[in-house]
Amino acid sequence: MNQFPKRLAWCAAAALTAFFLAVAAVPPAHAAPKKAAKKAPEPAKPERAPWNLRSRYTITVGDLSLDYSEADGEWRIRRVQEQEDLLNPSLLVREAGFFIELADGRVLKHDELGLRGPAVCSRDKFSSELLGPGTVYKVNFAPADGLIVTHHMASYERWPFVTMTVTLHNSTEAPVTVKRIVTAALNAGSMSGFSPSVETAGRALRVTGGFPLYDRDAKPTRMVFHDTASGLDLTVGVVPNGRSAAGVELAPGGGTWQGFVTADYAPGHVVAPGETLEADPVWLALETDPVKMERLYSQSLHAAGFPLAAEGSPRAWAAVPDTEGFDALKKAATDAMALGVMHALVPAGWEARPGTREGGAPRWPRDMAKVAKELRSLGCTPGVTLDPLAVQGGGDAWTVKSADGQTWVNPVHPEGAEYARKQAAVLVEKGFGFLVVEPSRIPDEALAAFGVSRVEADWRALGAVCAAAAQGGRPLPVFPAAETTLDATRDAWLEASAVLGRAVDYRLNAGPVRFNVAGLSRLDPEVETAIRLWRGPVELLGDPAPGAGSALTRALSSDVLYASPQDTDNTAPLLWVSRIYAATVGSLGAVVLAFPGAEPAPVASLEADNAENALLWRPEGDKVVTFPDGTIPPVNELTTFGLCPTFERPTFMGFGEGRSFGLDKTKSLAWNEEKGILTFSLTAALSRETRGYIALAGGWKAKTVKAGGERVKAEAGDRWLIFTFPAGKTAFEAQFEK
Repeated sequence: MNQFPKRLAWCAAAALTAFFLAVAAVPPAHAAPKKAAKKAPEPAKPERAPWNLRSRYTITVGDLSLDYSEADGEWRIRRVQEQEDLLNPSLLVREAGFFIELADGRVLKHDELGLRGPAVCSRDKFSSELLGPGTVYKVNFAPADGLIVTHHMASYERWPFVTMTVTLHNSTEAPVTVKRIVTAALNAGSMSGFSPSVETAGRALRVTGGFPLYDRDAKPTRMVFHDTASGLDLTVGVVPNGRSAAGVELAPGGGTWQGFVTADYAPGHVVAPGETLEADPVWLALETDPVKMERLYSQSLHAAGFPLAAEGSPRAWAAVPDTEGFDALKKAATDAMALGVMHALVPAGWEARPGTREGGAPRWPRDMAKVAKELRSLGCTPGVTLDPLAVQGGGDAWTVKSADGQTWVNPVHPEGAEYARKQAAVLVEKGFGFLVVEPSRIPDEALAAFGVSRVEADWRALGAVCAAAAQGGRPLPVFPAAETTLDATRDAWLEASAVLGRAVDYRLNAGPVRFNVAGLSRLDPEVETAIRLWRGPVELLGDPAPGAGSALTRALSSDVLYASPQDTDNTAPLLWVSRIYAATVGSLGAVVLAFPGAEPAPVASLEADNAENALLWRPEGDKVVTFPDGTIPPVNELTTFGLCPTFERPTFMGFGEGRSFGLDKTKSLAWNEEKGILTFSLTAALSRETRGYIALAGGWKAKTVKAGGERVKAEAGDRWLIFTFPAGKTAFEAQFEK
């Protein structure tokens, strides 16, 4: 990253101009007082200086520069030109600001705050444990009726992105309620620098309780802009901090893009006297290709300190509608176990009265420990759905009752949070092996009494359950409830996988999606593969027809395809790369999954180790098909390509079975140069007889190939060795000579 924070040479002139304007606006202290009947008019506010006269900091990445105004935290993004016209720069984004909406109707805008009095800008070095060193710039505005607003921008030495946020400090003696903070206001014409050929993609990722969750109806947390005409890239996103419904609301209008990055605090967040509220940070990546942007954004989520995935997290679980009872769940669990799904979830609505932690007859036994015990006797791990904010009892200082008599706990209050934890721990003690937290049904009136937003209440509720699940020393898996139901269509699963896949790369605890398989008769191979790309849990609902059983078993097994999307400008990416490693070997190369409709792509552009030097190939029975031009061709059916490292020696390429060519089952791989022997072993035997492929180089020729100590049929040419690998075997040895 080429980053140059600087103050422009004319800062002093601009400061003097602002000083003289301010002095001219202030009446002399010795002026004679006016008659009461003739009130002095309000002094005129100084006009905002144009950008070429502003004191500012500039951060440059590639062909883009971000200018940050010291006076009011306003920013813009312009193209870097060899001979820059300071008066008429080429702008990608212009005049981006912020504002704060209070519940009493007041609006605090960045430009108006900047005219209330001189803002104080500071610059300080800092270091993040995960992101490394950086610089934070702060614009401290003059108080507005006792409310102190500060705008922050942080840049990083090693990364091509910045973060921005807004804080509100209440220095008055009365609480103030915040309704919304627009952390980036991009008004009409603000994003007018893209060409008509700009491509955009939004990711419907929602974070609740620190858990990334695919919510098809949520505001995107990130939007990618890729201008194919100019080659410019920009990502606008937000890093949720757990207090608001944060998202990106940008839409095209009149040939430009406009809108907001928002933090909504419904029904309101109360900032008590002496307290400070920090909005969810805006995340801006400059001049970085979309694939790298996705990786960097997920890294930023990881740096935010969200909970990591617990060991033993289920791949899938059986579920029933909330209206069903224990008998229906036992049947669903039994049917699911036949598909290899070994977890079952008690749905919401099982309590006799919310907060009692007792089952409601006749659908559920009163003692829910019986449910956990009986499900375990069937051979599956039981889970339970709960709303930890619905309680019975508790202290008057941190609970309220709604009109229906239900008691609700304040999760922000320390004693309330501890009480919610203890109530969740009751279910752990009853023998449940994982917990799913539903969005609380706490009414707005109760939230208003606590002074917290619904998002923060749900976030804190998940935190209380996580604390309960960790009390035994080995944390039980905890998840938010599924918000989106997917059907058996390819693009639905590809979109969901693209949203959460990167987050899982950084071990973030992904939330589930629901899959309704009622009456499903078959599963298309493309859909099956798309489901295997999904990295989070799957909540299985309904009974499939017998014909779909084997495909569902494959799709919902633990054999997940750890692949990353490459054509990220598509909402449902069609080109995926899986980089394959073995703990004892390191990199084994990569495979490329190309779905029909994927655009041709050069191998060098793919996210893979040494992709530019790798051999692109595809098995075809007793042949190896290669692509010397280094481009992945268009396909008419789902096709797997290999990216094999190139060495001056024999190199194992893979088997003809599976979407990973068997490389994902690698236990060991070794080459003995002196003896000319290549050995390979698997963690588990392949399901059927298949072919293995070895690339020949360096003048080496094959002598013998053995599988499980027995010689097998092999055919060698000048460039390839193709051999038969029997089912049930886990190792082979190939000997070569010069």
